[in-house]
Amino acid sequence: QDCVRQEVYRFGIYCSLVEPGFFATGMLHRSADLGKSSCTTTAGAEDPVVVAAYGSYTEKMNRIEGSVIAAEKLNGGEDGCAWVTNSVLDALTNAWSPRPKSPA
Repeated sequence: QDCVRQEVYRFGIYCSLVEPGFFATGMLHRSADLGKSSCTTTAGAEDPVVVAAYGSYTEKMNRIEGSVIAAEKLNGGEDGCAWVTNSVLDALTNAWSPRPKSPA
């Protein structure tokens, strides 16, 4: 944001940055399934070559999943996306927010 702010300030444009963090999208489980299928053999077991090089994918996902779910809950869980969009909408339409200026 700071780079953009410096570039557009001379034109009278103000900018804000919204960094929502984690919110529940269902992507965690879809990505986990895709990753699991990428490192398993045709028999369905974890590929020993992959496990030797990187460790067990299932164990890593089990460790990470708890942290991601906790972060998603802190940011509103299933409603987190609505919180982000409402915050952006409020910032753009609030009469008390800095209003963008047209270049002269």
